Amino acid sequence: MKRRSILAGAGLLVGTGGMALGTGAFTSVSAERSISIDTASDSQAFLRLDPDDPNYPNSAYATETDGMIEIDVTSGAEGEFDGTGVSPFANTVLGEVLPVGNQGTQAVEVSITSEDLSPDDPFKLFATNVPNQSGQLNLLKGASGDRPIIAPGESFALGFAIDAETSEKIDTLENDIFDGDGLQVTIYADSEEVNDS
Repeated sequence: MKRRSILAGAGLLVGTGGMALGTGAFTSVSAERSISIDTASDSQAFLRLDPDDPNYPNSAYATETDGMIEIDVTSGAEGEFDGTGVSPFANTVLGEVLPVGNQGTQAVEVSITSEDLSPDDPFKLFATNVPNQSGQLNLLKGASGDRPIIAPGESFALGFAIDAETSEKIDTLENDIFDGDGLQVTIYADSEEVNDS
């Protein structure tokens, strides 16, 4: 069997949850106002993703280019490490790659979606070091278990696990999940999920 490096390239896009507006004493009001919305770098945004955080031991695997964060464990990666990919017929867990922090004003539940991932796949993005929650929390929306909830000023560590223990799982990783182009996921921070739970 040809040994191939498995790319864990994750283009991380931030989605925001809904905003709830309270009602006042008026039945209706019409007023002309301007609203200004700016985009920010991922380290300055309401949901902070910082691949350059020196406090994270595996941050060398993550880089940010043109607003996209990529996690790369292949031989062509830009980080300062000697490995050239994950081992076949083994489990690889890489924790604490980068922080995900809440710089907003409400507690949020954080999850990911991807067209290429399902809960039973041999690749998982997970959260650790979540305040008031223990263990590894699978970030994939729809997977069993809880998603991480972080209050304003709190953060957790994002990591990933690759199960390449069998030929079938390696085939799934190479042809269905990464398929030569890497894997893109969308990260959601949703305050409504916290209020509904």
